[in-house]
Amino acid sequence: MNTSIRLHVAYVGWGHRSIGIWIVRNNGKIHKEDNSSEIEIYEFGKNGILDLREVVGEMSDCEPSLKLDPILTEMLIDGLGELNIKPKKESFVEGNLESTKYHLEDLRKLLKLK
Repeated sequence: MNTSIRLHVAYVGWGHRSIGIWIVRNNGKIHKEDNSSEIEIYEFGKNGILDLREVVGEMSDCEPSLKLDPILTEMLIDGLGELNIKPKKESFVEGNLESTKYHLEDLRKLLKLK
C-alpha cells in the first residue's frame, strides 16, 4: 500500500488574511465507483497530538489542520529564517544569482573591462 503525506497551504477566512495548513495522508485506496482516492486529514486533538480523521467528500470541505493569523504566520517565517531554513525556490534563485555573478566577472575579463 502506497502512503504519502503532503502539506496543502492556502489563505482562509474573511479577506484571506489567515493561512490554513492541511496535513494530508493519501493511503492509496481508490474507490471503484468514481476513481477517487481516499485521504485522511491530520488534526490536533484536545491533548495537542495530531490524530488522523478520514475525509468524506472534498478536502476543501474540511477544516485545516492548523490556522495561523497574519502575525503568527510572520513569526513562523521569521523563526524559520533565523534557523536558515529557506524555501527550495529561494535557494535555487540564490544559486542562479551566484552563477550569474561569476559569469559576468568572466565576461569582464574576456572583454578587458576590468
